[in-house]
Amino acid sequence: MTETILSNLQEKLEQILVSNGYKPGSQKARICEFSFLQGAIAAKPEIANECPALVLCLMSGRSILTLKNK
Repeated sequence: MTETILSNLQEKLEQILVSNGYKPGSQKARICEFSFLQGAIAAKPEIANECPALVLCLMSGRSILTLKNK
């Protein structure tokens, strides 16, 4: 379940960054991701319990895209 949530959020975030022309790691991309994660957690608070890595990334400033296992 956690990996499904994380992979879905990563896909959506990548789509948002590409559509806005933001390069991963740039200041605009970090601001966009921060807002994206806040919105995801606000819309579905149980995500924070199911996937604690999201909260850690939000608090530390680390990108959820770095958690991707390819």
